[in-house]
Amino acid sequence: MGFEYKIAFSPVDEGTVDEILRSAPFFCEPARPFGKLKYEYRLPDNPGSIPNAHAAIEPFGVYFCDFGGAHEIMAGIVEQITKQIGPPTVSDLE
Repeated sequence: MGFEYKIAFSPVDEGTVDEILRSAPFFCEPARPFGKLKYEYRLPDNPGSIPNAHAAIEPFGVYFCDFGGAHEIMAGIVEQITKQIGPPTVSDLE
């Protein structure tokens, strides 16, 4: 498991959020485990089977899981949410 974050904001416009998540640094591909769309991020030095991070659109905003070395990826996503939607609230999920 990684470090899990809740990036909360309103309104959650799925089209805008999809665009933000797809344009984030190191986006590699969407995945659909268990039918839920997840956005995966992989740093160039990660050839393994686990991405550095993944994100998902949720009713509250964005769920983000950092499996290692993805702080800058999340920071870029938060920056774009702030610019396009408004300042989010970021909190750890435990």
